Amino acid sequence: MNPLTLLYWLFFKPLTLRRYAKAIHEDLDEDLQVWQVRDAVAADPRFQALCRARRLLLLTMPLGGTLLLGGLLSLLLPDGFNWGSALLVVFGWTLGSAISDGLHQRFPERAGGWTGGFLLFLLLLFLGGPLLVRFIPGLDGLIAVVFSRLPLAFLAPVADQIFLIAWGVAWGVAWGVAWGVAWGVAWGVAWGVAWSVAWSVAWSVAWIVAWSVAVGVAVGVAVGVAVGVAVGVAVGVAWGVAWGVAGGVAFIISFLRLPLYLVELLWSMWLSGRAQREPAAAARLWRRQPLHFDEVIQLPLYGLAEHVALLAQRDRAACQAALADVGASLRQGWVVPQALQLIVQAELERSTTPERVAGFAAAVAWLPAAGLPDDEQALLTTLCQVSRAVAEGLGAATYTAREHGLRDQVAVVQQQLTLLNRSGGRMLAYAAALQSWERLLNDAAQEQAEQLRRSGELPLYYSPGNVLEAGAPSFHGRSDLFRTLEDLLANSAMRITPLLLGQPRTGKTSALQQFPRRLGARIIPVFLDMQSHANAEDAAGLLLSCTKGIQEAAQRATDPLALPPLPEAELRSDPYRCFAEWISAVETQLGAQRWLLLSLDEFHHIDKAVEHGRIDERIFNLIRSLIQHHPRIAVALCGTSTLNECNPHWREALKSVQKIAVSYLDPEDAKRVLSQPHPNFPPGVYSDDALEHALYLTGGQPYMLHALGYALLSGYNAERRRLPLDSPPGTPFGPEALDAAIPRLFEASDTGLHSIWEWLLNISPDQAAAQQLLHHLARGGTPSTIRDTALREVLVTLYLERELLSEGEDGLHFRVPLLARWIARQRR
Repeated sequence: MNPLTLLYWLFFKPLTLRRYAKAIHEDLDEDLQVWQVRDAVAADPRFQALCRARRLLLLTMPLGGTLLLGGLLSLLLPDGFNWGSALLVVFGWTLGSAISDGLHQRFPERAGGWTGGFLLFLLLLFLGGPLLVRFIPGLDGLIAVVFSRLPLAFLAPVADQIFLIAWGVAWGVAWGVAWGVAWGVAWGVAWGVAWSVAWSVAWSVAWIVAWSVAVGVAVGVAVGVAVGVAVGVAVGVAWGVAWGVAGGVAFIISFLRLPLYLVELLWSMWLSGRAQREPAAAARLWRRQPLHFDEVIQLPLYGLAEHVALLAQRDRAACQAALADVGASLRQGWVVPQALQLIVQAELERSTTPERVAGFAAAVAWLPAAGLPDDEQALLTTLCQVSRAVAEGLGAATYTAREHGLRDQVAVVQQQLTLLNRSGGRMLAYAAALQSWERLLNDAAQEQAEQLRRSGELPLYYSPGNVLEAGAPSFHGRSDLFRTLEDLLANSAMRITPLLLGQPRTGKTSALQQFPRRLGARIIPVFLDMQSHANAEDAAGLLLSCTKGIQEAAQRATDPLALPPLPEAELRSDPYRCFAEWISAVETQLGAQRWLLLSLDEFHHIDKAVEHGRIDERIFNLIRSLIQHHPRIAVALCGTSTLNECNPHWREALKSVQKIAVSYLDPEDAKRVLSQPHPNFPPGVYSDDALEHALYLTGGQPYMLHALGYALLSGYNAERRRLPLDSPPGTPFGPEALDAAIPRLFEASDTGLHSIWEWLLNISPDQAAAQQLLHHLARGGTPSTIRDTALREVLVTLYLERELLSEGEDGLHFRVPLLARWIARQRR
């Protein structure tokens, strides 16, 4: 260990010194009280070198520091610097430190108590002596008589010098290395300087300066303290600063190391400015920043954040290392969020094309986002999601998909801009970049729309098999259904439970999703998908899942309502009673004007849960109680099974039921589904003959209408992509175009059609006979293929009731010819 390195670490890099000392022994720290671990590591060469460097500093640095500081003060003090008193006190201090160090080395366990007691004695003597002389009459005379009788006359010529040396020795022994090497060195300098200054200025100013010096040094800032002493004393001499003010100023200057900080601040700002002018040299210049050489910079170094942000443009690895540097520093951790903000903003500003917006997420993926404040982390996460979605949108195969993908992200950016404007403050720094993103993505979406127009492709707004959410523009018709529901639920003196019954894929679930917009604000519709909820392991799980659905629906209502929580522990112990009590509390909170409509979609899945033993038959008693004893709660059922096909307990549970058929659409509504699937869908795509033909093929079945439109347009668009832009359109479509799309429909919708087929077989009393009958009818035959007359009548009656077949003058026909064609293609 080099003594100069140790000196540098003591005053500039105490954290590095601590790590080095801990590496030698875990009980050794930056105070370097080596006698405590000497027996354990005496043979370690590092420890031996450290002891030599430490001893050399204790013996030489107080004198060296005094010479340096005295030279500076001699230029500032009007009466000069008293070198004699300063050097004598420092000599005494050094001697006292050596004695103290020797005591600790020789008596490591007792020396601390001795030096501490001696320090206490000196403080009492120094502080209490003048008080005793003042308040005890004649004490000063007694002391003078005692000292006059002592044979000390031969010391009179050098009494002052001896006193100074003795004073330094006393305090060197009492304080010295007992408080660490940094204390020993700094107090030696401070003590000598204070005695010298005392000859030229008020004693109080001198001693408070010395005290402030030592306190500042105690935290590892002795070099800055030394300069602070000079400035503090000069101010005190020039302006006659009072005792307290001089002490406070000296302490602040010492602790914050203001003179040194000013140099480091200017140096840091110069390096940052030069890096801005020479970006290629930013990494090299960063290694010269003061924080690499000084670990105890108490005040902020302005310019660091800009320098770190500049590194990100050239060398990400260097930037990551710089972020780690400032994050681990004593007082410069504030740089991390500021630098990250600058980096993100710069990357946002570089996103000047949709392609660069798409690459933004990858460009900032290396950043430690955890260093940002929470609100900026959330914004960055959203922007990365937008970036990835834009990349997916730009990579989509069709103009329509690209346009929709981009417009969706425009909406997200607009939402973020609204949030930024509300939050204000530092978040507004992102607003300009987000406005640029909004313009870029909107222009890109417009470009895709223009390309779509020129290509002649048509937007695919059809959604075969998907549930249409509330307010979906492609949902048409069902006005009679909603009027009937209002009569049953709201306008009737006695509330009747509706049962929405229909074939698969007729839009029953989509109709339920429209309840919030169709039934008025008094009703809070709750959509409960029993196919999902009834998968719970037990009744508690089922009811807890339903409870969450009810609470979420109440929060989404026009006038949101926060419902009381349901204690899950109590629910687990007694689910049916606990849920019933919770419903009573909910009913109270609803008031007299509003009520809940619990829509149980696919309600027959409750039967399966009972059949498999996951829940018991008390679930039917609960449903009965909800209907009969809770006037603010209504229940609606929806499914493909009649009550005759379900558990017999349903009839006991339901007080009164009215079946509402969810069947085929009216002709005009069916035509609108095909010709107006969205407000932006261009008019005149279908000829009148084509719409009539579509109505014949589908029978007005919603799923078939969407499937037919999707199959037709997807094939048409595939052909348009092979043509040059601005080629003449191939619309309006005629009936022949619909017929040509049927094979594509069968291929794309095979799964949906199979679900209808499986349902037709499952509701029949004899699946083999039903399969034979349906295949025969689909191929133009008659029911006579079933020789069992009674079974044939049962099957025909069943399918007539379930609106699969219709009976005309020329016999039985499928109400949906497309379904008949698909069945005819299937193997037996």
